[in-house]
Amino acid sequence: MINNKISVIYCLILSIFIFTSCDKGKENKITENMNYTDFKGQRIGVVTGSLMEGTTLRIGSIPVAYNDSASGIEDVKQGRISGFMHTLVASKVITEELNKVNNRLASQSIEVIPIPKELYIIGIGGISINQNIITQFNEFFDNLRTDGVLQEIQDRWFTNFPDLKTPLPNFPNSGANGVLRIAINSDAMPFVFSAENNTYSGYSIEIVLRFGAYLNRVVEFIDMDFSALIPYIVSGRADMGFQAIGITEERKRNVIFTDPIWEDQHAIIVLNNNKEANYSLSSFISWIEISIERNLITDNRYKMIIDGLKVTMIISLFSQLLGTIFGSFICYLLERKNRLVRWLGKFYCGLINGTPMVVLLMITYYIIFGGTRISNITIAIMAFTMMTGASVAQILKGAIDTVDTVEIEAARSIGYSALKSFLKVTLPQAVKRAVPSYTKAFVELVKATAIVGFIAIQDLTRAGDIIRSRTYDAYFPILFIALIYLSVTTICVLLFKYLIDKMNSRGAK
Repeated sequence: MINNKISVIYCLILSIFIFTSCDKGKENKITENMNYTDFKGQRIGVVTGSLMEGTTLRIGSIPVAYNDSASGIEDVKQGRISGFMHTLVASKVITEELNKVNNRLASQSIEVIPIPKELYIIGIGGISINQNIITQFNEFFDNLRTDGVLQEIQDRWFTNFPDLKTPLPNFPNSGANGVLRIAINSDAMPFVFSAENNTYSGYSIEIVLRFGAYLNRVVEFIDMDFSALIPYIVSGRADMGFQAIGITEERKRNVIFTDPIWEDQHAIIVLNNNKEANYSLSSFISWIEISIERNLITDNRYKMIIDGLKVTMIISLFSQLLGTIFGSFICYLLERKNRLVRWLGKFYCGLINGTPMVVLLMITYYIIFGGTRISNITIAIMAFTMMTGASVAQILKGAIDTVDTVEIEAARSIGYSALKSFLKVTLPQAVKRAVPSYTKAFVELVKATAIVGFIAIQDLTRAGDIIRSRTYDAYFPILFIALIYLSVTTICVLLFKYLIDKMNSRGAK
């Protein structure tokens, strides 16, 4: 089994190398002196839930939705789409950052094509469902503008290209008035992005930290997908949401916006085809070296991976433990002679098995525990416990049903009670036969926890996504996270295999 998994890793790395060695360019190639009108009928990437889709349609292009900018920009570089639409200031910072890496790799560069202001410009603001906090923010923001501090902040982030490693100023905050919970999406340089040691920086972050100091409330950031920001705010789990959220009438139906904190136009990030791509073994090795430096070493990003792995294992282990206990109870129901009780057990298993795990997680988070202050990790454990319980119940029932009834009858004939015959005869054999399926179920559980990022939990997968949102490296974080999952599941399989061997050796004595 281990050799097979090593072969999988080898084939995966080899396929990446072969892939990067081939000519790309399914979409039309970008040439000099292009403007936005040349993208009519072309496929343009946009972030799911953003306003870029409307702008894309307005210029006659075909929108292609992505959950994050990194994936879309990578498809631009691979030639799968003609461009990726973002805000103008974000596009400039992204291209500046990426072209530094492209120069080191002697790779193709990317450029920015602005969308004219008269075609699209919109205010960007924060969101909340609390009118009082919106009023307080607007008063605070007016003071920034009046004092000239706002212009200083905007010059730092928008007029000059910022040094994204420069720490934010210190804003004294006693925290006497509690915590200010802010929902963010870190895929929005220079508004919001991940910084050193799992912290956040950017224009919106600086304003929010200043606002927290203004209220004497400690700011707590919750990072999530952009499409989850408004539902998270509506559920009341955060006081405000910030990123580069465009103010629209449709969004105003669900949340209250602050006054605009910035006005921006859109732009298209495109591939500069004047420079030939460099695909070779040496460039692949350089890519590995630079990727390790950028994704793991810089800003101690490896710590995010370690923290994410801890969260993944906490959710997995507790869900498996509680799910085993709960599943044993459901199995008890399935084994009862009473039809109604048996039907309830079957109904539960059918309901859980027929519901996609991501949907079950969302229902648990937004509906069952919506508006509560129960921690996200606890809610995730509850959701996965329900899933594991159904799985364990069916595994145990299947194992129990395979035990020969003759052995049970023999135990009863020598005076064993029903309970004692179950504990002494049925259960030991059933557990031994259930372990292989139980092992597989646990491995599937570990992999299934990758979806907890949907409810703002920074697990292993989400840590990789945050790193991608900062480095815009679409490959390395995914491959590295996949390798960790593969290592964890392999270790689990080996441990369970050791357990099975021990059980078999004892049974042979």
